[in-house]
Amino acid sequence: MVAVRHSTKLGPWLAVASFCAVVFPRDSFLAPRRAEADRGPSNNNNGNNGSPPKAVKPRASSRRPARAKDLPLTKEGCLEEVLAKLVTSHVPVMPAPEVKARMQLLHADPAVFLIPDFWPKEACQRLINAANSSGEIRQSSITGQGIYAGEERQIRTSGSVVMKPEMARRYNAEDLVRRLIRDLVGTLGVGCAGAGQVSKLLTSEYPQVVRYERGQYFTDHEDAFAASKARVDNYQRRVTLLVYLNDVEKGGATRFPKLGFQVKPRQGQALLFFPSFANGRPDPRTLHSAEAAEDEKWIAQVWIGSPMPSHRR
Repeated sequence: MVAVRHSTKLGPWLAVASFCAVVFPRDSFLAPRRAEADRGPSNNNNGNNGSPPKAVKPRASSRRPARAKDLPLTKEGCLEEVLAKLVTSHVPVMPAPEVKARMQLLHADPAVFLIPDFWPKEACQRLINAANSSGEIRQSSITGQGIYAGEERQIRTSGSVVMKPEMARRYNAEDLVRRLIRDLVGTLGVGCAGAGQVSKLLTSEYPQVVRYERGQYFTDHEDAFAASKARVDNYQRRVTLLVYLNDVEKGGATRFPKLGFQVKPRQGQALLFFPSFANGRPDPRTLHSAEAAEDEKWIAQVWIGSPMPSHRR
């Protein structure tokens, strides 16, 4: 069950119970606290007309993160162990059995999952058509504090549109937006802490549809907000769902430089990862980028967030 309540400060919130069944009012969405176009992830607006700027090299860690290939993935219970750890380290996730059977563990700590055939091709194409028809795709914007040194540079060259309710209705995509949030919260069980248990309050930002044209990119960035900003706004992103809406044969891969792997876009598959810890601090290991696309690339992104904890851990 999902209970929706309204607040003048934080907007509609949803408490996710064990069944994770999403109930949407006919004329409303799970609204974000602030539209994505007005609030970006943790990085700088760095302008650069040439190649992407270099990121500041992070200090070497004495402890290498555990990658999926380092684990005995054939061992029964490996996926269960990773999911169990998420309950305390980041956010509870209890995927439906049919989804769990398809989930591929790309990285164990931090957890990164690939879900083939997450969304049907017909739905992917419809969402692309709706975004194109809107005529409202604009230069993607970013605000916040990042890891880049020097003068401000443009680090994101893609175009995007936030699928707000009125736009989704106008371009016959309302059911797609509802479905995307439902599949994230319900099918993946994000926020389900176990039978009879209710997780922390979660809220969904409006889905964002992003278009990368030839040569466009998004350099290294984090989806979570800087802890100081998250405390002021009383909001932090907990979950990132990235759905590839089309096949990309050349370029456009999603890279995780600190984790040592990348994912090639395939229509309908989804990436699931967790940009912040349970205490609200960003998980810097989830730093990622979109390499320059040689073919046109379309993605849809949804972020699930929650209020910051009232005390430090």
